[in-house]
Amino acid sequence: MRRAGIYDRNLKARREVSASSFHFLFSEIVQYYSKRSASAQDFSKALEDLGYHLGPRVLELVCFRERACKKETSIVEMLRFVYGPVWKTLFNKNADELEQNTEEEDEYMINEREPSLVSQFSQGADCPSLAPFVAGIIEGLLNAANFGCRVTAHSVTTDGLSKSVFLVKFAPEVLARDRARK
Repeated sequence: MRRAGIYDRNLKARREVSASSFHFLFSEIVQYYSKRSASAQDFSKALEDLGYHLGPRVLELVCFRERACKKETSIVEMLRFVYGPVWKTLFNKNADELEQNTEEEDEYMINEREPSLVSQFSQGADCPSLAPFVAGIIEGLLNAANFGCRVTAHSVTTDGLSKSVFLVKFAPEVLARDRARK
């Protein structure tokens, strides 16, 4: 009798991964890239690239699990999708804030008081931020959904509280498509 394998499981069922197992695996990835990076910029770029490759897979998984998932054509609706269901899948909660830059119409910001993935790891003065990994996931997801953009992660401290700001800058053709749709 054949034993059921991983491919026989139901993808719609939400299975929780042990947090300690996940953090162990992620810490091994972080150590791997930190040992092979010549600088903090190389380390951040490696984490961003890793996240970028995960983005389309996260999009596919969330769309598969969301029964009412539809192809978004509006920038704002797609960012709400990232802010809500995607963030909830990744971090078990919605993002803290979603806002448009008042000076640049092509820039939006997702603000988060340190996503759980990033905050679980000790961040010493010599340890670069792990937020580029999350920025890579967002960028890969949006690009896979045909919303060409560049996402960068910034760490901001206001009133003694630290938060990550993921700046999403859309390509001009995406803005033109959005304007034509209205």
